[in-house]
Amino acid sequence: MLKPKRKRIIAKNTQLIRKLKGKRALPKRSELSRTLERFCKSKGRKIRVIFVCPAGLYTSAAVWGEFNEFTEKNNLGKFFDVKASGIFDYALKPNENLEKADVLVSVNPYVTSTLEDIAKKFKSKPRILSHYYSSRSSVDIGLLQEIASSLERKH
Repeated sequence: MLKPKRKRIIAKNTQLIRKLKGKRALPKRSELSRTLERFCKSKGRKIRVIFVCPAGLYTSAAVWGEFNEFTEKNNLGKFFDVKASGIFDYALKPNENLEKADVLVSVNPYVTSTLEDIAKKFKSKPRILSHYYSSRSSVDIGLLQEIASSLERKH
């Protein structure tokens, strides 16, 4: 049998939990979404993120799809303009997509150094992040936080 003092503690915890459950319906905005919103307002446009893999777009397109799905699920999709590209496609036929990006995400370890060399020539000086994608790893909140912190440093 529980002691009277123990019963009181359980009752208080139950009341506290009920009170918190009511407040969970309207969560506070996270620091991440505030950072992304601040950047979008200052630029007057969405954040341009491009996932880059070596040649074929299979890997970068897979990450791109997961990234879009993850951001939409967490109500952050409105801040991003996301594309996928191949580094060798760019080398053969340069396009302005890579040059206009705010963040370039390398999804393959072999691409990162090449991407850094190419990005040195760009006027916009995009941030370059490495997110090595494999079947076991996927897009998570860590990647979004990395993007946000790189934008803060750039801005």
